[in-house]
Amino acid sequence: MKNATTGTFITENVVGSHIGRLKEFAAKSDKLIIVSPFLADDMSKIVKQMPTIKYVDIYTNLDGFGVAPSIIKSLHAFSDYCDKSGIKLNMYYDNELHGKVYLFYKQYIPTGFIIGSSNFTDKGLEKNKEYGLAVSDSSIQESMYETIKEQMHSEISTVHLDDLYKKAVEFEKKSCA
Repeated sequence: MKNATTGTFITENVVGSHIGRLKEFAAKSDKLIIVSPFLADDMSKIVKQMPTIKYVDIYTNLDGFGVAPSIIKSLHAFSDYCDKSGIKLNMYYDNELHGKVYLFYKQYIPTGFIIGSSNFTDKGLEKNKEYGLAVSDSSIQESMYETIKEQMHSEISTVHLDDLYKKAVEFEKKSCA
């Protein structure tokens, strides 16, 4: 890891682990904003490593049923986990999303963010050689968040997610037949 003017480079998961940096930011935060087109099958496994997080916003991509069924199933399972764990969850999608950003807040005050190449998956956060920048500058973080909010307009309600989940399961059954 090398220091930049307002952040720290994360150059590989052997030394500057993305999951390690996520946990560092999470330790001083209560909110996590996940921006990632691909999501871990079991996101709760990752978020359980961040026990101070009580609010999660997810921005993802639901483009097509090539990968969409697994993302929808992951969101559905994570929604159930959040309900049981007392975590407030908001979900949004943009089918043109490709960027990956993880923003942290404590009582609405920016505590840092990571922007880079790693998806919110086990491989992306722990195994792949990924590159990123951990930033602590609150004005840069607020600009990043405003940009994300401007570009993400489609919310996924729990009712909508339940409907998508049924369709995803049905689609996978037909695909396997």
